[in-house]
Amino acid sequence: MEKEEASEDLPEMEPEELQEAYEALKEFAAAFDYDDMIYVLESLSDKKPPEAEKEHWAAVVKAARQPDWETLRGLLS
Repeated sequence: MEKEEASEDLPEMEPEELQEAYEALKEFAAAFDYDDMIYVLESLSDKKPPEAEKEHWAAVVKAARQPDWETLRGLLS
């Protein structure tokens, strides 16, 4: 099963949960704290974002994993 198909079976993040993740990632990006950013991403890896946030969340995850600090801060501002 491909990763995209597998993610379709995951439960959806609650809006509050997603907002908390964005806030935490924003703080960690400002502090250049890669380890804590990855911890947040891993803690949510068993859920999918709401459909309206799917592309934005994917961009945030990609920037965080690289890490591309400038892009990440722009996505989270």
